[in-house]
Amino acid sequence: TLTRLKEFRKDILMSELSYDLIRQFDSFLRNLGLADNTIPKYHKHIRKYITMAVRMKLIRYEDNPYLTFKVPRETVVTRYLTIDELKAIMDTQIEFERLRKVRDCFVFACFTGLSFSDLAAFSRSHITMENGQPFITLKRTKTSVESNIPLLPQAIEILERYDYQLPVLSNQKYNAYLHELEVICKISQPLTSHLARHTFATMCLNMGIQLKSVSKMLGHSKIQTTERYANVLKSTLIEEMKKVKL
Repeated sequence: TLTRLKEFRKDILMSELSYDLIRQFDSFLRNLGLADNTIPKYHKHIRKYITMAVRMKLIRYEDNPYLTFKVPRETVVTRYLTIDELKAIMDTQIEFERLRKVRDCFVFACFTGLSFSDLAAFSRSHITMENGQPFITLKRTKTSVESNIPLLPQAIEILERYDYQLPVLSNQKYNAYLHELEVICKISQPLTSHLARHTFATMCLNMGIQLKSVSKMLGHSKIQTTERYANVLKSTLIEEMKKVKL
């Protein structure tokens, strides 16, 4: 957020804060082509410090521009792979080793729900055993909330292939190679680390796993974050019901 503010204007005095200044900053962000749900995060950070400034009596309460400036927030569309799409990725013959490694990391994420940063941090030390069942137990890099994820056979097979050390590349290369993978596997939507995580959550709910358990596996700090996947399932169910002919 600080970097974006410096790009917008080198120095901003507290006395310059106004509705018009925040509106100009919002327009600046939107002209950068940022996602609609990225922009509110910048406003959230700035609003936090302005609120702090009010409490420290550096500015008056009535001079807080966010009293009148409201940030529009778009509805997030949660995308995920169908079982057929995931199977296509797993079964497609891939010539290049670098793409096979990326495919394996992506599929592993689909069966564990790990984010890219958690994939990069993963090691054999994160595997624990409980009643003969192997689990991944780690604190999420983003939230520091502990995740407990049972290791499915598909995930174990990938770990054994690499002696439990996943071949994770840099985030930039990972995303670039995922784009190549989606073309080779003829997937109609962009492959991303978030898509793998969403796929895991959706599969779990489809199998009847309780929302609270899915939230625990994903390492969400709030169950409301997990509820969006349940909403996706409801909308999918409605669409499927429309196809039924009596």
